[in-house]
Amino acid sequence: MEKLMGSWEKLSLSEPEGSKFAIRNDSGVEKHILAAKFLTRSALNMKAIAKTFTLLWKTRKGFEIRDMGDHRVLFVFPDAADVDRVLMGEP
Repeated sequence: MEKLMGSWEKLSLSEPEGSKFAIRNDSGVEKHILAAKFLTRSALNMKAIAKTFTLLWKTRKGFEIRDMGDHRVLFVFPDAADVDRVLMGEP
């Protein structure tokens, strides 16, 4: 545990987090996106990630997951309220 805590203390952000924003896709439908970087050497199991976050977040309108490679994942939400609840850590 001490080794893990020591590793966390070495991490820092080079830039502050920006505000969230919506991106329009070709269909013109507004989507709300959260990006994640998984800090693991193991291969990501997208099915396990989808199942885990579906149970954890319990969104009202669902979300889709896009594997962007290099342990990066996009969570795409159709509803801004779901994103707000996820960011606030609320059920």
